[in-house]
Amino acid sequence: MIQMCYIAFFVQELPNLRQNGTVTLDDDLAALWQDSQTLAPKVAVKAADGLLAINFSMNGVSASQVDAMLAQLDVDRPYLQRADGALIPIDDQLRRVSQALAKLRDQAKFSQGQLQVPAAQALAVRSALGQDAEFDAKFDAIANDLAHPEQFKVFGQRPVNADMRPYQQRGVQWLEMLNSHGFGGILADEMGLGKTLQMISFLNNHQDTTHTSLVVAPASLLYNWKAECEKFAPDLHVVVVDGNKTERKATIAAPADIWITSYNSVRNDIAQYANASLGYLVLDEAQFVKNGASKTNQALRKLHPINTFALSGTPIENRTDEIWAIFALVMPGFCQD
Repeated sequence: MIQMCYIAFFVQELPNLRQNGTVTLDDDLAALWQDSQTLAPKVAVKAADGLLAINFSMNGVSASQVDAMLAQLDVDRPYLQRADGALIPIDDQLRRVSQALAKLRDQAKFSQGQLQVPAAQALAVRSALGQDAEFDAKFDAIANDLAHPEQFKVFGQRPVNADMRPYQQRGVQWLEMLNSHGFGGILADEMGLGKTLQMISFLNNHQDTTHTSLVVAPASLLYNWKAECEKFAPDLHVVVVDGNKTERKATIAAPADIWITSYNSVRNDIAQYANASLGYLVLDEAQFVKNGASKTNQALRKLHPINTFALSGTPIENRTDEIWAIFALVMPGFCQD
């Protein structure tokens, strides 16, 4: 291949010739070669609106040409070729950046040098790019909070009628940290360790007269949830949505801070909830929606709450696609198809 001949000439023959005398190249030949260091490949990561924007750029390469250059990095050869025909050897820095970006390109495609992934993948992005990227301050804040949720400062916390244990306080702190960045999550813990109390404390912190939060639970737990809310956060107006269709419709239409309903009922009433000003969506015993193809899971995806959290002692019982189905609700787009 003629390009390989040029590479051999510029990399091997030309340096030898210059060691033994003065070498003059005509303009056309000199234009065929560009030192890779002049490209100065740069990766910049910015966080905004729940997404990470990963930008890849090279000096002298327009945004419209960057994608083609990236595609060349997937080919097993020691050079890149610019649109004008100039050859650029792939040095260690460019190869390292290429390998880091390859891990991210499995999730999405670059468009004009930019790729977007969910912001919740901040730690994975930092691990993939390491020292080969520049991260903005908002990204650093997200990555630090995810790595050290115990350091997150919670402001405006409202008291509940309970002496919460340290691990329960940390659980609420973790929920608040996730919510501050627009992330949902799965609070997974053994039965009897206070997942309900932690979630009630979180909902109490976010009482909002313009939105109603929705707790979906197995039918046997509806009134237990109501009793726990009345015990720990009596200022919250909590109602159970049950009865026949007409009764449920009237309950949903009335003002409330929290609705509590069953998985069967929420599926049947999904159109009314979809038109409501939803606050937070809480999925208790979330293994009830572990089948992503089920009618209930599909119906819940039609809702647009401020954020969604799941509670479960068994987020995975048999297959990893069970946790995928739950994450499809709590953080749409976080897990790839």
